[in-house]
Amino acid sequence: MTQQRVTFEWVLDESKTDPLHSPADNTQRTFGLDGAEQRIAIRLLRGLVLLLIIVAAASAAGITPAERDRRQAQKGIAQTLLVEGKAWQQRDSSLYESLIDPTLDDDWVDTWRDYWRAGEGTEPDFDAELLNVRQDALYEESGYMQATVLTQQPAFEWWQTNPYREERFYRRVDNRWLRTVPPASQWGETRQLTTKHLRFVYYDRDAEAVEVAAPKLEKAFAGMYRALNLSDPPDNAQSISVLPHPIGRWTATVAQLEVTSPLLAQIPEGQSDGDYLAYDIMNWLTYRAVSDAVPAYGLRYIYRWPILIWGLRGWLRDELLDQPSPWHVQAVEILRQSAHQFLPLKIEQITDTHSKVHPTREEVILRYLVAESFMTFIVETYGNQRLTNLLDALTHYSSWDQIIRVTYGLSVPEFEAKWNDYIVRKYELEETIHK
Repeated sequence: MTQQRVTFEWVLDESKTDPLHSPADNTQRTFGLDGAEQRIAIRLLRGLVLLLIIVAAASAAGITPAERDRRQAQKGIAQTLLVEGKAWQQRDSSLYESLIDPTLDDDWVDTWRDYWRAGEGTEPDFDAELLNVRQDALYEESGYMQATVLTQQPAFEWWQTNPYREERFYRRVDNRWLRTVPPASQWGETRQLTTKHLRFVYYDRDAEAVEVAAPKLEKAFAGMYRALNLSDPPDNAQSISVLPHPIGRWTATVAQLEVTSPLLAQIPEGQSDGDYLAYDIMNWLTYRAVSDAVPAYGLRYIYRWPILIWGLRGWLRDELLDQPSPWHVQAVEILRQSAHQFLPLKIEQITDTHSKVHPTREEVILRYLVAESFMTFIVETYGNQRLTNLLDALTHYSSWDQIIRVTYGLSVPEFEAKWNDYIVRKYELEETIHK
């Protein structure tokens, strides 16, 4: 049987002179279709061919303009991070500052300078892994690119972990990508979220993080007052603003709390923006709860015991926020490694802050963890009521002999023996201390 061969001649015009419409060749080209069906088939065929041509042309042209911009930015930002690493290695602060947008607000420039100065005297280890680059939500208007960076560098604060995640913003300036921060006007509309005791004010960009943090903080805030045997705080007792700029220190007597947006923070690896925001805010709220638990005249006395109050605030935060402290695993490991020379504990180890030698980070972590274990021990052994009694004693007495005997009815050596036994069991240190 002879094979039929079909050929096509491309004609854009659907005139009657189109060879595909020629009556003389109708028997071989219609495939059993009448005239109307044939015209429909031809239109469909032409549409398919045009689609194939468009797809082929797009593939030949490569990426879209937006994707091309993103890839160029990724290369530029990666280069900027390499130069930042070089600045750290060479301790070249002028090179470091040359990577910051010169039009940026002075508050951010000063903050990043502080990070740099805080790292002086430490090993210049720095590593930055660029995880993702994408156009900022308002890229067409602003030109900003947002980069997710996993950074490893010296711990500036004793509680800081490594590595941590940063959401960084960059802007192209003279063929270089410099670190910057979008102005508040590009942070979206202002929103509010209210719980029974807390009121949050924030921008669109932080909505998801606030919605995660708010219920945790509401539960923890009320729980702190119950743990300290206080009446529930009044409704709308605390206002919290989440803002896209650096925030200074906050006092416990002010009911207006401001914190920096998690989008501009250094967040421990593996922690979400919402969990970080809850942790950050809770650190400040513990100040207020402890202050409310002490008579006004006793505030100046309670902070004679700063490490112990650290431990109390840490216990309140970790117990009630229901999420682990990011550095707690590392802290416990330091305790286990040092237990054979650090134990048995004496109360003076967490209350004596007078020293001519600046403590190492490991020593500060140990002091804090021991202070926290002190609080955990007295709550689990004696209950919350004795915790309130302890705070009262700390404001009235200046010696541990008086404080321990009045609050727990024990001598200091008796109390320390029970406390050490608790720590060994809690942190499973039996094998460590007998090495």
